[in-house]
Amino acid sequence: MPTDTFFRLPEEKRARILESAWREFTAVPYAEASINRIVRASCIPRGSFYQYFADKNDLFLTLIDEIRDQFLGLFHATLKRVGGDLYAMPLALLDAMVAPNGRIVPEFSRAFALLCLNVNMDVQQLFFERAASELCPQKLLERIDPSFLRSQEESFVDDVFTLLVGALACAIGRTMKAPQTFALERERLRRCIEIIQHGSAAVPEGEEVK
Repeated sequence: MPTDTFFRLPEEKRARILESAWREFTAVPYAEASINRIVRASCIPRGSFYQYFADKNDLFLTLIDEIRDQFLGLFHATLKRVGGDLYAMPLALLDAMVAPNGRIVPEFSRAFALLCLNVNMDVQQLFFERAASELCPQKLLERIDPSFLRSQEESFVDDVFTLLVGALACAIGRTMKAPQTFALERERLRRCIEIIQHGSAAVPEGEEVK
């Protein structure tokens, strides 16, 4: 993470450095990103860079942390808006991040651009190993209404959350490759949610779906 020296910089200078980093890491993959280009765009000496960050990877992980916080903030707000209904969350999130034309909305475009340029990285590890071992952090668990679930155990809630986020990620990934298929991918996500919610096993003759 950034050093204390970085956090003591004036806000405008911190913002300029991070914005230069965003431009670099959303233009080329991580391996091709250049500290020299970042420091030139930031108007700082190269030596100063190492007073703020350990290396290029440290700066990259700082941006990953920004993405993680951005997404978790959206998840938190969305769960509040849908009354804690975990099954309503994925479609609401999809609609918040993707416009009807299938394009990522501007607020999230650079986050997805960075992730798409680095598809070979373990994104889940980068996102969640940094701050917590579980996929669904405690502050999100507190927003989920357990009455929608057949078990209120945190491990069960976390597993359901993981499945739903996985389905959402697949829908967003396919839409990014073919924006014109957004309506189809949205419907596909809705069906996936139903499967997760109600199961996929055949119902024995004479029994009812629970």
